[in-house]
Amino acid sequence: QNTTKQRTHIPNTMTKTIKIAIIGLSASAATGWASSAHLPYLRNTDKYQIVALLNSSIEAAERAVEAFNLPQDTRIYGDPEELAKDKEVQLVVCTVRVDKHLETVLPSIKAGKDAFVEWPLGANLEEGKQLLEAAEKSGVKTMVGLQGRLEPVVVKVGQLIR
Repeated sequence: QNTTKQRTHIPNTMTKTIKIAIIGLSASAATGWASSAHLPYLRNTDKYQIVALLNSSIEAAERAVEAFNLPQDTRIYGDPEELAKDKEVQLVVCTVRVDKHLETVLPSIKAGKDAFVEWPLGANLEEGKQLLEAAEKSGVKTMVGLQGRLEPVVVKVGQLIR
């Protein structure tokens, strides 16, 4: 059962398309934010163009390109340092497990790419600080996403805390 709601998008001809790389779009994961939340939106807007994909290996990235029917010219990477060198990528969307955030997104931030990282930012305070300091030094835009913030259980916990 697909629980992702498709959004209707009204094109804005004044907006320049942002070229993105997805970090962690797995063809083998049973569930995942990349495929269930991010991919549907990123595909159905003219604001973004998926130009690259980083997975744990080139082979895993190839499988994801095929499984999700991404354009055949999507550049694939198995090494975060190689993705960071891709001059066309403007924004990375990091959707891997939190213990992989630092190693997968830090090279791109240091290379001057804007970044969207799923919450929590790092596996611990030190990793979060490293990512923050790198972003400040590089002058990039960053955003931490919390996809589940409107889930009933999260809303209820918030109400109980207040």
